[in-house]
Amino acid sequence: MRALAMTICMATMLSLWSGAFAAATDFNAVVRDAVAERTAPAAPATKQQAKSLPPAEAVPKDAAPKKAPPQTPAPPAAPPAPPPEPVEFNLASMIDAAEAQKLSDAYMRNTLAVTYVGPAAWNERSAGRYTRRVTSDFIPANVPFHIPVVGARGHVESVRSALDAMTNSMQEETLRVLREKSALGPVMQWLVRRTLADGLASGASYFTPSVHPAVFTTDHFDVAALTNAAARLTLRDVPPIAYIMSVYDEYERFPLPRTVPGRDYADPQKEETFSTPFAIAVVLRAPEQVRMFRFCARTWAASTEHVEYAWKVVHGRGLQKIQAYRGDPNLTPKAGFAEILVNRRYMSARLDVAVFSRIGGGPWGPPAIISFFQPPDAVSDFYSTGMIREINYQSRVDLDDPFRMALTPLCTPRDWIDSFDLDGKGRIVTIQRRRSGSVFADRFFRPSGERVIAAWANGTPKEAVKVEYFIKDGMLDYRDSGDVVKHPYSSSPY
Repeated sequence: MRALAMTICMATMLSLWSGAFAAATDFNAVVRDAVAERTAPAAPATKQQAKSLPPAEAVPKDAAPKKAPPQTPAPPAAPPAPPPEPVEFNLASMIDAAEAQKLSDAYMRNTLAVTYVGPAAWNERSAGRYTRRVTSDFIPANVPFHIPVVGARGHVESVRSALDAMTNSMQEETLRVLREKSALGPVMQWLVRRTLADGLASGASYFTPSVHPAVFTTDHFDVAALTNAAARLTLRDVPPIAYIMSVYDEYERFPLPRTVPGRDYADPQKEETFSTPFAIAVVLRAPEQVRMFRFCARTWAASTEHVEYAWKVVHGRGLQKIQAYRGDPNLTPKAGFAEILVNRRYMSARLDVAVFSRIGGGPWGPPAIISFFQPPDAVSDFYSTGMIREINYQSRVDLDDPFRMALTPLCTPRDWIDSFDLDGKGRIVTIQRRRSGSVFADRFFRPSGERVIAAWANGTPKEAVKVEYFIKDGMLDYRDSGDVVKHPYSSSPY
């Protein structure tokens, strides 16, 4: 019985083992097929490869298992970057007549003010697509009655410290007399420009544009050079100080009428932004290609018998000629009288003409500067004869540009194009205006600015009405103003 029981037990165990082995074999086959690609063993190395393999590192039997390096906690997320500060520019001294007059008055009372204009560079868009820099062409006027500074706001204090050091270095007698004569401001301006000219206040080097920038940076102020020049200055070294004024119809022999806003050009503002003794700013709003201006220069010198004047371009292009008043031999630029002809067709964004004075071959004094500025949004096209053909006010309007926004009080954007019809003598007969998106002109104007309501068969005005220009939502616009005026038939509007 015992033997029979053992035989049955052995048979049962063999049966279970064989079933388990068969099941395990089937399971392994399924697993092998499912993960063959990931579990396939690498091909054995060749003899050549085996020679290049590094020897296996022996692991001691009693070696402790390697611990995983401690996990470094992830750094906290950085806070979001603050939005960029809005870029703003202060151009009040160059576009506002009241501010310019205030600084000019202070200049004549021994104060050379330092004002902050804005950053020297800025991103054109808030996302910073690319960077723009303030160049001299951006500035609407060159105003030597103060020091306009670009860069960081703290640079203003650095420039003021340099000017204070220069004043404190002057001899007591020189400083006292300059203050009594209200000449300290111009003399300080002159010393700054002398150091920029490497100490040469006479000759061509003093007339170069780099000596007379429209805006300054801290690089323009060498404190050691300024204090040395101020310490050596005596009253005998002080040059005459020139000042200027515009001349229109004051001289009966040579009348020069002023342009009238709304009549001679489409804008409510005057062409002359301001006129001070040391700076005159003109915006060329009228459409003529060649413009004539007349100026007179005088000096504060005690004796004016031997005073000599020089009129020089210190920035830009577009000057056609500087000449005497109608060719009068007594009213010449050297004597302080100048007719300046500006050619808008070849003009840069701004043209600066400076006048200097000296006595008996001495050093040239501080400048008085006349600035001619082209409206930044106006792109003029001319006929081959040089006469005006079209002014496009749409192509450059960018209200997202912070510098353009600072110029808005001076040059208001508009959304139209003016085309000019001329007669055989080159005079404007009709102005055709079309708005943004229009292919054909929808408004017609007389040379004197009235809007044409009806015309004769030859195109000359039959009925017209005056218009007034105004600012609406930051853009220039116009509307009819006044009664309708009837015009008789004529072959010319003149």
